[in-house]
Amino acid sequence: MSLFSYSQPSPDFVLFGPAHLAVFGVLILVCVIIAVFRRAIRSRPTVDASFRYVLVSLFVLLEAVYQMWYVVNGVWGAHFALPFI
Repeated sequence: MSLFSYSQPSPDFVLFGPAHLAVFGVLILVCVIIAVFRRAIRSRPTVDASFRYVLVSLFVLLEAVYQMWYVVNGVWGAHFALPFI
């Protein structure tokens, strides 16, 4: 069975399990690092622009993969996959 498949045999979902806490920890760490180094990032225009382009590219890539997952698994629908519809 593919990792990209819609139904995969796995353990039951656990809200705020170790995987969730690890992701929350990483996100908090990234936010703290950005806050600590914000002046250094903003003071260099090339670093600032590069940082912004990397973030935008990451968000667009993640959304594209998310939508592609819906399409591949046959569950895509405009009523929940697109905003403001």
